[in-house]
Amino acid sequence: MVFVTMPDGSIKECQQKRIKEIILELGLNENAVLVAKGDELLTPDIYVANRDEIRIISVVSGG
Repeated sequence: MVFVTMPDGSIKECQQKRIKEIILELGLNENAVLVAKGDELLTPDIYVANRDEIRIISVVSGG
């Protein structure tokens, strides 16, 4: 399992797969979030493995 910390602080569990697939599985817009593992930002093509912990960061812009 991959442990995903959501922007609201809740933790979800997902199967190991690519970041893009996790974002879609969670029903998020891939253009509105960033994904980090520790201090490193991850690109959508990165494959996360079992027991990895990642964090979803909402991207907000004002106008």
